[in-house]
Amino acid sequence: MLIAATLPVVLAVSVAAARPASAFIAPPVVKDVSADSVSFGQLFGGRNEALAVNPVNQQIVLAASEFGGLWRSGDGGAHWTHVDALPLTSMDDVRFASSDPSLVVATGEHDGVSSTTTAQVYVSRDGGGTWTLAAANSCGGSARSAHKVSIGAGTPGSLPVLVATDCGLVRSNDSGSTWSDVTPAGVNSQFWDVQVLGSGPTATVYACGGAGFFRSIDAGTSWTKNGSALSGGAVPCRIATAPGNASVVLLASYASARALNGLCMGQLLESDNGGSSFTNLNPTQDGNCR
Repeated sequence: MLIAATLPVVLAVSVAAARPASAFIAPPVVKDVSADSVSFGQLFGGRNEALAVNPVNQQIVLAASEFGGLWRSGDGGAHWTHVDALPLTSMDDVRFASSDPSLVVATGEHDGVSSTTTAQVYVSRDGGGTWTLAAANSCGGSARSAHKVSIGAGTPGSLPVLVATDCGLVRSNDSGSTWSDVTPAGVNSQFWDVQVLGSGPTATVYACGGAGFFRSIDAGTSWTKNGSALSGGAVPCRIATAPGNASVVLLASYASARALNGLCMGQLLESDNGGSSFTNLNPTQDGNCR
């Protein structure tokens, strides 16, 4: 994980004065702060999957790693320690609640070690110090993974939390104390991402997964499906919304077309009407499955 110590630097290089690629090295203001071991010597690593910044004290940062569990920095990312209290290895997401910095929700992938058949959702009520396995929905067979988290606005203790899992969507209306399955009726599919906008029973929720793109205007109680949004693509998928405008939605996923090398390409879609219809933005393709 590379973290810039200063604001980004823009380099302007003329064609005539261009140097060979070997001459370009990371400037000294970029510092590698990847933590790769703990005191007993076991290596932790993999790329960073998610960063969460404490909304009150922005020096506190949590980093969920691909196969290294959770890491914490108390000085804005200069130094890191492994959060041994969270029993996750292969992680997918970690989120602070914007209106309650003591509430943190983390998710993990099934790594072949866990014996539980519950989707791996953990909740912390002390800012990431101690963790409790959430009573999320149960997955059958070998599917025991949870993916992206979204926490809505509201009053601490009654915040809406939704999580996309291998066996559907789960929701808590009380900041992660109790959970219920809110998977769209008739859908038996993995979900990859979910976004909650607003608070209370009228919160808008977007979700995407193997069954397509879904929208709810009652905090996930009922759903409307866009049958064509992901018809030409495949999971995994990701959702982003414009700040201050819940109607502008960006949806990214794999595309149905393949590159000449046989690897997958991506697609990026935009909706300006809350997901009712999407326009393909035709992003640059490099065929590397990223």
